[in-house]
Formats: sequence, structure tokens, C-alpha cells
Amino acid sequence: MKTAAINPSFEIDISDLMNPTSIIAVLQSINTLTAGDILKVVTCNQNTVMAVISYCKSSGNTLMQKDNIDDETTIFIKKA
Repeated sequence: MKTAAINPSFEIDISDLMNPTSIIAVLQSINTLTAGDILKVVTCNQNTVMAVISYCKSSGNTLMQKDNIDDETTIFIKKA
């Protein structure tokens, strides 16, 4: 699936945040969404990427796509 084909309900750029603040921002954003909504997360921190992937596995939310372009990672999460 191409990034352009995903239409996120909400987007956050947490490139300037470090853990745990970055994952808290993701959790707070997911909590504002309803089931089926998609969150787009942009980060430059690989520790945050790993934390988001782990969060998706444990929370039941779906990691739809992860794109890496240079130092930036974009993650799309579908709320369960």
C-alpha cells in the first residue's frame, strides 16, 4: 500500500520529542480517535519507532505501514 493511498484521520509530528514523551503523545492521540480511524505519526527517533511497533502489538491497534525516508519515519496506525 502506498503512503498516498492512506488517508489519516489525524497526524502528529513528534520528531522533536524523545521517549517517553513521544510515545505518550502517540497514546494520547490514539485515545482521541474512534475505532477504524488512522493516525499518522512522523518521527526521527528510532527508539520511538520501536516503541510504537511494540505498542501496536500489545494494544491490538494495527500497524498499517511504516515508511523510512532519509532520517524520517512515517507510521500509520489503525485504531482497533
